[in-house]
Amino acid sequence: MSLKGYVTANPIQTFHDLIYDPVVVLKNNPDAVKLITNRLDFIIIDEFQDINPIMFILLRFIAGETARFIGIGDAYQLSTAIGAAIPRSL
Repeated sequence: MSLKGYVTANPIQTFHDLIYDPVVVLKNNPDAVKLITNRLDFIIIDEFQDINPIMFILLRFIAGETARFIGIGDAYQLSTAIGAAIPRSL
């Protein structure tokens, strides 16, 4: 059985589901956005080189208009093959 088949047949979520599913809710529900956005002044992200596009979207929702991002990363540790990180984000 493939991983996708196993996940479909069993009530589990992958790590990527835990990032993707909240983004889908936030994109479709302005009330959900109000619950999490504009509550922080700064967001510090370690291993920023491994942030992928969907993670960045989730962080933007959390940051809203008030928070500033501080990304700490190392371009020499970029794991684009594993996590679909965005090299230009460094």
